[in-house]
Amino acid sequence: MEAKVHPHSPSLAAETPDFWVIDKPAGWLCVPGRDRASPVLQDWVRDRWGKAWVCHRIDRGTSGLWLVARNADAHREACGWFERHEIKKEYAFLAEGRPRLPVLRMAEPIEGKPSVTQVELKERLVNGFLGIARPQSGRRHQIRIHLSQAGHPIWGDLEYGSHRKDVGRTMLHAAVLVLPTGQRFESPLPADFEAWRLASRLKESL
Repeated sequence: MEAKVHPHSPSLAAETPDFWVIDKPAGWLCVPGRDRASPVLQDWVRDRWGKAWVCHRIDRGTSGLWLVARNADAHREACGWFERHEIKKEYAFLAEGRPRLPVLRMAEPIEGKPSVTQVELKERLVNGFLGIARPQSGRRHQIRIHLSQAGHPIWGDLEYGSHRKDVGRTMLHAAVLVLPTGQRFESPLPADFEAWRLASRLKESL
């Protein structure tokens, strides 16, 4: 189970005639689920703009960019993009351990299906590192599973073997979303993520 976190308010990162791009805080569900105590982004969007078509989901403990269609045609098109893996995504994360190489390619099947994640080391930290993950397939919990299998569980990801219970949530952030149209959207690192990165970075310099 992921640790409960205080749900900060979502924000509108960008909008086009066909889509809203929401900056999701950790602690929010994208759609209603069994956890009735957590706030739901789909409800938040509908309260502001009416009907919302959900194109994909982000785990409750993950923060970052979430794409929502404004009409049925855009929803149909976006679902096709996701199914064909035509949307490029980049996730920032804080993970345990020290990779031996600056770039890793993880290709272990997930539930018997081909799965590929490319990981780039960006900064070494105390007992861990800041990295960027670029999933090339779209399996559920793919980045979390691949990093755990490689011996680098994401900080706070208790479901997949993290020893960092102190951080309060899974330190995974959907930072970049690029549509096949060429539209690119970015989300800065949230305050809690950046605070843990800086704290670990400062300790290493002492």
